[in-house]
Amino acid sequence: MQEQRQAQLDRQRQRMNQQQQDNEPTTGGSSAAPQGPKGMERSYLLFSNVTLMVAWARVLRVIYRAGIFGRITTAVFEQQQLFPTLTNATCSRDVTPALNLALALSFMEVFNAAAGLTRSKVPLVMLFCSVRAVTEAVV
Repeated sequence: MQEQRQAQLDRQRQRMNQQQQDNEPTTGGSSAAPQGPKGMERSYLLFSNVTLMVAWARVLRVIYRAGIFGRITTAVFEQQQLFPTLTNATCSRDVTPALNLALALSFMEVFNAAAGLTRSKVPLVMLFCSVRAVTEAVV
């Protein structure tokens, strides 16, 4: 009885091992799982992400230093204005150039998607980048 149980367990282990070997991706076949970026691709992605982060952080810093953030929060929360209008020369002199630079650099995301460095779909990335740019131009 115990020998039969042991033989059955051995067969189950062999089947499980065979299934694991069958499920492992092969290095040269088409059934291999997609691999992430390596080497220079990874370095470029790191560079582009850090560049975008610094550009958008610069926009926030300029907004904060110009005192615009305080005026926006005052207008929204105290004066109940949903869309406050800012007619300050600081906006056009300081904020707009920093914002335009960040928006221009954000089109690196389109290149990343087109080159296959990310899993993002190119049309969606184009949509996001263009909506940001059009929103800045209109508002």
